[in-house]
Amino acid sequence: MTRIALIALGVLLALGVLVSVLPVNNKEALGDVRLEGVNLELYPAADSDAKWLFKASSVQYSPETRESQVKLEGIGRRLVNGKEDLEIKAEELVIDGNDNLRTKYAQVYIPRGCWTVDLRSTNPTAQEVVIDQNSGFRSPQATVSGPNFESKGGPLDAAFNLSDPDARYNLQNPDDSFVQGGTERCAKGKLLKE
Repeated sequence: MTRIALIALGVLLALGVLVSVLPVNNKEALGDVRLEGVNLELYPAADSDAKWLFKASSVQYSPETRESQVKLEGIGRRLVNGKEDLEIKAEELVIDGNDNLRTKYAQVYIPRGCWTVDLRSTNPTAQEVVIDQNSGFRSPQATVSGPNFESKGGPLDAAFNLSDPDARYNLQNPDDSFVQGGTERCAKGKLLKE
């Protein structure tokens, strides 16, 4: 009798060890997470010097897609090494799993050079505007304006720093206009008219 009890105990212990090392199959999926009235900071893995600051009326994160849908309030900012590098206005952004931003329309202001870049999709089902943390802006259509200059066209593929003459800037089918004898100039990030 004792022998049978010891064998049964040994079998139970072996089954207990076996069950404890088996992977748990938890099919219960996590739902979306929704936050309202938040200040959002984004630290892109692809650009460790950059930090994005947004004020959002709502942020909805989907663990399944690893995307956050952000409804913005006001102006978002990108800081590089603690200094403001650009401002962004958009009603809604999607932050993907690689920290890139996607939207149908955004207006970007780059204080260094006083550049305004209107980025837009051609229609609701067309390719979106992408702000890629590795490379800059991609947009089906764009208007780029600065002191005494405006260019419209698309698609646009450009680096963040449009003021750098060596930076990548490719606007296809441009329609450029220059103001002869223009009086606009950029001073301390502000576009001044003299």
